[in-house]
Amino acid sequence: MKKLIVLGAYASLLLLLANCGPHIGKIVTSYPVPTKEQAQTEFTSEQLAEGRKIWQSTCDRCHDLHPETKHTPEGWNKTLRRMIHKSKLTEEEGILVRAYLIANSK
Repeated sequence: MKKLIVLGAYASLLLLLANCGPHIGKIVTSYPVPTKEQAQTEFTSEQLAEGRKIWQSTCDRCHDLHPETKHTPEGWNKTLRRMIHKSKLTEEEGILVRAYLIANSK
């Protein structure tokens, strides 16, 4: 019985922490993947430059960066789905990084 109570307490704590963290996963799970052309027209050059800066400074901390042209828009979205939670970006930063990578994709 004591183990069940402790397990319930840990589960409650985990749920609380998960709900208090940033919810940027919707960037790559709920938002439709724009085409390269849409990303280039929907974001200003300043926003894309900011996305590039965030991408370089954040992702380069853990591994070498792939060329922007390595993936299609769908490929970058899939990569971001895996990596965005590890990056600790805000939703705004995540949107800019995604826009930059898609605007410069193959």
